[in-house]
Amino acid sequence: MSKSYQSESDQQVFGQIKSQLYIYWDEKAETIAFAADWEDNDKGIENIAEIFYQLKHEDLIERILAVLYKQCVLEDRMTNFNSILKKIHSKVLDNLNDEEIVFKPTAQGDRNV
Repeated sequence: MSKSYQSESDQQVFGQIKSQLYIYWDEKAETIAFAADWEDNDKGIENIAEIFYQLKHEDLIERILAVLYKQCVLEDRMTNFNSILKKIHSKVLDNLNDEEIVFKPTAQGDRNV
């Protein structure tokens, strides 16, 4: 898939990035790898912190998937996009642990008996 930009103004600014996070699959190590870079000033640090904040606490991943969806529609690659979503969903289900019970349903009733 080619590089994806959200707007023309993003394309013009792309060469002027102050902070970036690059995430990729490392075939050799068979794991996810990443690289981060930012300008060594307050703005660069603020920007990289914002990237991490939005990944963890905002909807950045959903926004990225929305952009990929639009790109897949334009490139007639919806089968690929749907496969990506199915694999994500499958991994989520695989990682659910039935033994992690936050609240035992019968515990409240036992106390009142």
